[in-house]
Amino acid sequence: MERVRERRARDLYDRARQAWEAQDTRLVLRLCKEAAKLDPSFTAPYELISKAQEEGQPASSNAFSHPESAAKTTFDRAFEANGANTPPTPEPSFSGAPEKFFAYSEHPIFAEDRLFETFHDSGSIVASFREISASIEEREQLLSLKRTSLAESIDAIVRPLSALFTELAAAYVPRIEGSNAFFESLWQHVCRILVDDLAYFERRGSIEATLQNHQELEMYWALETRGFFTTQVDPSVVANLRASLAPIMASIEEKARQGLDSREHLSVNQIPREITAYLNRYFEQQGINRAVRGTRREAASVSGFALELSVPNAGWWQSGYATLGHSNELCSYFHTDEGRDFYKAILYLSDVERAEFGATGYIPSTFAARRERLPWIVGRAICSIDRSLYPDLNEGDRLSSLRAFRQHFMMLPEYLRENSHWGFDAIDALPIAKTIAEREEKLLGKAGRCIVFDGSRLVHRGGLVKQGQRWALQIIFGVNKQNVAPLYSRLPALFKGGASE
Repeated sequence: MERVRERRARDLYDRARQAWEAQDTRLVLRLCKEAAKLDPSFTAPYELISKAQEEGQPASSNAFSHPESAAKTTFDRAFEANGANTPPTPEPSFSGAPEKFFAYSEHPIFAEDRLFETFHDSGSIVASFREISASIEEREQLLSLKRTSLAESIDAIVRPLSALFTELAAAYVPRIEGSNAFFESLWQHVCRILVDDLAYFERRGSIEATLQNHQELEMYWALETRGFFTTQVDPSVVANLRASLAPIMASIEEKARQGLDSREHLSVNQIPREITAYLNRYFEQQGINRAVRGTRREAASVSGFALELSVPNAGWWQSGYATLGHSNELCSYFHTDEGRDFYKAILYLSDVERAEFGATGYIPSTFAARRERLPWIVGRAICSIDRSLYPDLNEGDRLSSLRAFRQHFMMLPEYLRENSHWGFDAIDALPIAKTIAEREEKLLGKAGRCIVFDGSRLVHRGGLVKQGQRWALQIIFGVNKQNVAPLYSRLPALFKGGASE
């Protein structure tokens, strides 16, 4: 056990050194503090850096960057003493955000409508968007350190961002039909996600990690460094869950026999409270909840789950590009989730021992990818665009299958052209598609196999059944978001008088 603790402390310190070089004060402090809990020899640099923080010295101050500063000297000596001079070789990662696996301006279908390049001088407005993106990241750190308020941070971001969105939209009216309505819908969801993201950082740090044994330490460390861990739920728990859910499962199976294969027909998220409470108690006993709480630095527990049946030939995960002459088999449905640092779990209630049975897939290297904040927000917001703006869109169709949406999407600069569900657009003809698919790992195993992960950063997919069927629970770790609701009223409409044209 002591040897494991020492190894974990050194691993934490290796990460802290990398954060030091990147001048990420908040992350350095957190990692040093965790290392100090495991090995007292790491206490001195933590105290020095913490003192610098308390005195208001920013990350770029002498206490952080001067080669002869006391903090840096102590920091380097601690590395030398603990045999951590050489940082570990990181897992190969895709450059940039995972949503930028490919450029939409070079996509065979999207490229025919490169509207931003036609109507805008890209240099100045893109530079302004980049500045706001950096400002969002700075506000995250200030909120975590309790040096600003959530309301002040939102006002500081929304005002200049609103002006930029208005300027961006103005070039397309009246040239592009529906452009104002598109930008108004996008703006509303960008603001909503911005508030949710910043509110998370205001809450972050409300509790300290409390880990009780080696197993919990392993789970916590896996979430911190890789964004996921896998486990096996006790067979008796799986049997109890299946027995409790039997009436709901029978109802779903009847719909499947009738040929109703949409996700809405084959999943139920209104689960009796006593079943959710039972699963939460098990996760608490196993330390899973504590690992998630420790990583999020706020209270979290199982708050609900969806029961899902996946069957062959279901069309919900198809991209719709087949009608345009393109296959999308390699990367279909790869995505990240909307909520920031959104931890969830997938628990199999049936055996999924082969990929064809709808195994959950994920790309480990995507968790650590660098994400610029504003494009990341836009990429999540784009999936919530009001579908009523597109009368020709049939139920179940992907937005990208409609040229009217593709034109609207291409009004954005390439810097903002992101989609959290980019897998639907990653057609097989793209050179990167095969490389992406080759890096996918599959969660295989008997009923009870479970993965807990950060759905907002770990690219994943699942339920793409080609043979047999898959029963699974999609489990949500709920948090208290009371600091969010009052702030939505502070968000202005993008266009005075609405979105009419």
